[in-house]
Amino acid sequence: MDIVNLDKSDIIFFLVIGIFLFSVGVLILLFPYKTQNLAIQNLSKYNQSRYFDISSYVDWVKSRSYIIFVRIMGFLFVCMGSFIFYVLIKGIQE
Repeated sequence: MDIVNLDKSDIIFFLVIGIFLFSVGVLILLFPYKTQNLAIQNLSKYNQSRYFDISSYVDWVKSRSYIIFVRIMGFLFVCMGSFIFYVLIKGIQE
């Protein structure tokens, strides 16, 4: 990727996206149970849906496998944010 041809606005855009991904990933990794509680609270709003039986999804959100899923997603977000930072730093140095 030739970052030299990117405008300053493009670099700032990728920097903001990288900061967002990295921050969300760190927050998810630090507070997986808080994330689970937030998901359960928000799912209670949609419990009356007549188009979708949400009870099986709520059971999964309350399970241990959901915490593992949240931690994996947090790790992937941190990796994506770090990769964007790495590409930007390497491209700016050239």
